[in-house]
Amino acid sequence: MVLSAAFPFDSHDVQTWHLCSRLLPHALAATAHAEARAGAPETTQHILNEIGRYLHGRAEFAEAKAQYERALSLAEKAFGASHPKVAAIVNNLGRVLHDMGDLEGAKERYERTLEIVRKVLGENHTYTITVRKNLELLATG
Repeated sequence: MVLSAAFPFDSHDVQTWHLCSRLLPHALAATAHAEARAGAPETTQHILNEIGRYLHGRAEFAEAKAQYERALSLAEKAFGASHPKVAAIVNNLGRVLHDMGDLEGAKERYERTLEIVRKVLGENHTYTITVRKNLELLATG
């Protein structure tokens, strides 16, 4: 999908946010169309995750959660339940649940993410360490 490259969200560059706000309705329509046709799940899950990250950054937590859940469903089908791309989406879902105050839901997602990344990336990988820190922050709240 051309839209995958065109949705330029970068959480550290607020200049990308304006373009993303203009592209958001088109991205949502395109992903809904792709889901209905069961086409390009690898690309569609990526776009949905990016939409979720964008909405999360704008503190639109409920909508971000919905997009992460859509992305997760497609990623699990495309890559399997233990893939690093699945772990990244599960972690994002945990972050938004944390921000929504659903600490138990966030904990479950962080634990699932940690299980995947420990197996795939190893105990000392930087992403594994980041996920452990997410869990620690949750516990110290």
